[in-house]
Amino acid sequence: MALTMAATPVSAAAKPKLSKTKLSMTVGDTATLKVKNAAKKEKITWKSNKKAVAAVTAKGKVTAKKAGKAVISATLKNAKKTLKCSVTVKAAAKPEETTQDITAMLAGKSYAGSAEAMGVKMDVLKLTFGDAGAVTGAMLDTTSMQMKEFTGTYTATLSGKTVTITVTAADGTTMTETLTVVKDDFSELSATKTVAGMEIPVTVVEVKE
Repeated sequence: MALTMAATPVSAAAKPKLSKTKLSMTVGDTATLKVKNAAKKEKITWKSNKKAVAAVTAKGKVTAKKAGKAVISATLKNAKKTLKCSVTVKAAAKPEETTQDITAMLAGKSYAGSAEAMGVKMDVLKLTFGDAGAVTGAMLDTTSMQMKEFTGTYTATLSGKTVTITVTAADGTTMTETLTVVKDDFSELSATKTVAGMEIPVTVVEVKE
């Protein structure tokens, strides 16, 4: 009686591979790559082809540095094999600037603005903010080059470093001034006036009694 025995196939050892072959990151993010199925005594060397975009530590920790693309490689010395992971880094989203009403904050403050052109210094802005949105002052009329006085009401908003002041004069006319905050305590602002086709910087300072 003859017995026939079928040979049982021996499964091949699993090949080393990276935990991820692609990474999508945002600047500032971190992620750790691992080599699976590597021999216990295997020596692994990690490297980035663009360290400025994505850096990697000796233990496979990847840090996104700036927007761009990079390739992280893990070289297995004994296995004589190099594994690669493609990394795409996106720029971090900029926080949205919120606009806040600072009408009440300006109440009681007075400002004077001046500019210098061709060696001549001139007044271009005077504002005195009262309670309940009242305002008095004068603004330079760039057509007549004369200061135009007014009395009326105002609203003011702040977005980032930009202050927008809208004045409604007693006669119903509306004027808007856009200023940039120079000092965080609002003691100094700046603006730009177009006079005779020239862009002239204006310095606006708080006037204190």
